[in-house]
Amino acid sequence: MVVLKVLLPLIAVLGAFKQISGASIIWYHFMTGQPLDQDHVILHYTEVGLEGGIRMFEKTYDGSQCSTDANYSLKVVDGEPNYTLEKSMNNCKLYRIVVFHNETNEEPYKIVNVILTNTFNLKSNECISASGTYHVVMTKTRTPSVEDQQKISEDLENLGVNGLKLTDLSVCPDPV
Repeated sequence: MVVLKVLLPLIAVLGAFKQISGASIIWYHFMTGQPLDQDHVILHYTEVGLEGGIRMFEKTYDGSQCSTDANYSLKVVDGEPNYTLEKSMNNCKLYRIVVFHNETNEEPYKIVNVILTNTFNLKSNECISASGTYHVVMTKTRTPSVEDQQKISEDLENLGVNGLKLTDLSVCPDPV
């Protein structure tokens, strides 16, 4: 009975991670308020970790080339109804992702707010202090339908968000 009491909360936590990560779900950054001098990011969730994190790979691009970065971890900080996730590389906490609009079967996209804390210099392995905030629209397809684009625009307007630019997803191949 004691084992069952320990296992049930663990199963519930893993279920929450599964909702976020899915079975290798790819999220594309369709629109972003990310500063132009930063690389845009395509998130590709891969597997749930036993220590409360999600292993993931990221592809970054600057509009002309693609590269695959090292492993990052994405950890749930707060649960439902709006997930807050914390992204780290090594011991460097990079940013928090607050989900404002959850994807549903009818609306295959999420609107998130990214709160930047640090950046990580891959060449020097340094954690560099940074700050800022911007919105990102994440979709499950590179080319949302006209109807989905209209829904996204309406949801952004309702959240008081404007000025997001479309990202050019044609420069990167699909994550494997």
